[in-house]
Amino acid sequence: MIEPRDTPGPLTRPWLPWAIVAAGVLLLDVTLVRYTSFADRRVLGRWSPAHAGLIVIVTLAFGVALYRSLRARAQAGARTRGSVAFVSAALALLVWGLSLTIASLSDPDVGGRIVDMRLLASLTPVSILLEWVVLALVVVAVTDWLRNAIARRLPPGRPSTIARNALVSLVSLASTVLVLEAALRLMAVAAPQPQGFPTRAQMLWVQRHVRLNSLGYRDVEHALEPPRGRTRILLVGDSFGHGFGINDVRERVSDRLAEALNQGQGAERRFDVINAARPDTHTVDHIAALPKVLAYKPAYVLLLYVFNDIEHVTRPPRSVVSNPSSLLGRLHPLRFLVLNSALAEQVFVRLRRSTFWNQRRAGDPDPYLDDRVLQEHLASLERFFDLCREARAEARLIPFDLRVVQAPEFVTRYRRLQSGAEARGIKVWSLEHAFDGHAHSALVVNHLDPHPNARANALAARVIVDRFRAEFAR
Repeated sequence: MIEPRDTPGPLTRPWLPWAIVAAGVLLLDVTLVRYTSFADRRVLGRWSPAHAGLIVIVTLAFGVALYRSLRARAQAGARTRGSVAFVSAALALLVWGLSLTIASLSDPDVGGRIVDMRLLASLTPVSILLEWVVLALVVVAVTDWLRNAIARRLPPGRPSTIARNALVSLVSLASTVLVLEAALRLMAVAAPQPQGFPTRAQMLWVQRHVRLNSLGYRDVEHALEPPRGRTRILLVGDSFGHGFGINDVRERVSDRLAEALNQGQGAERRFDVINAARPDTHTVDHIAALPKVLAYKPAYVLLLYVFNDIEHVTRPPRSVVSNPSSLLGRLHPLRFLVLNSALAEQVFVRLRRSTFWNQRRAGDPDPYLDDRVLQEHLASLERFFDLCREARAEARLIPFDLRVVQAPEFVTRYRRLQSGAEARGIKVWSLEHAFDGHAHSALVVNHLDPHPNARANALAARVIVDRFRAEFAR
């Protein structure tokens, strides 16, 4: 029989839950205060008016909770009905505030993600696990609240089999979800991996394996002036050149190129390959970054081109999860679930790679088959190579696409880009046949992330080395 929990116990002291609430709100306030707004810093030179207003509201909430706790504490003899729901919710708030504060110690931007509805999306391992405790406490609170709500609606002493079975089923489902959530969060912390989407596992992989220099590139620091006897090669690109998904940077195209060219060379004549590749960039971004990296005086510039670099013309499609089109879009239930639940996140990334999802997008027009779009894009590429010529650097375009081994339409667009670039005087080193005889699945990081793996990088580097030696043997 479902009965409300009315028996007084150690949790019936009214001041204690409010003290827990006050502590949780205080920790939340600390996290918000540690954040510095990205652009708008009109309030005290640190915060935007909206963020400052949020700090004021949370501070007032702390004052209210503290007042309720002190007032209840003064009434020493007061006793109330025990409420597991209230105490569990208070503990959930406390643990959540603690997880946010811990995460903000290494990443102060955590305080700015709360308004983006990233409530349980920390990337600090301890906070990731504490957030699961928050979820478990919320489930306990909701279960107890439902239990008492059902009991209040039933006649006294009369059991309800339907209500009891419904509650048991709900608790069983919630428990299963909690177990899966815990397992996936533990896996993300213990074995992070790239997944083709900014999941917890992927962002933890980045934290573990990616180190950036002062310019924001995955490379060591370089002096502006080349050392005596050193010839510099500048490699520009996006995530392919960056080596996303590759743990050891020595397995990237840039590092394999340097190793091969320096093999057998004396100490008096060496090649230095400067990696200036950054994920989520396209041709216009490369043009904007070029003057700063040309200051390193490279003799050669290699643009490692990927077939989403055209998106500065076409604009990437909007996603309700990763880049909502409006402020209201941030409140979309799917986005909220994916951002705050490891289970929903992993279901989502697998749906993105499924045949059904790809079939929905198969009808999207290929921008490389649209002459107007392609010519506008080629004009930007031409500008990139003009800047290299002005810096007296030999430049080559290297289109890198693993999908040429999958279907003829990818070969067609590869050749259209190559012929269009060559018609504008851009010299191209083709990788069209670099991957012949290899299955696409053997060339990518994993089944969720289509970035080229170490084998694909090695095959591409082999062709680039041969072309480099053939043209610049001297």
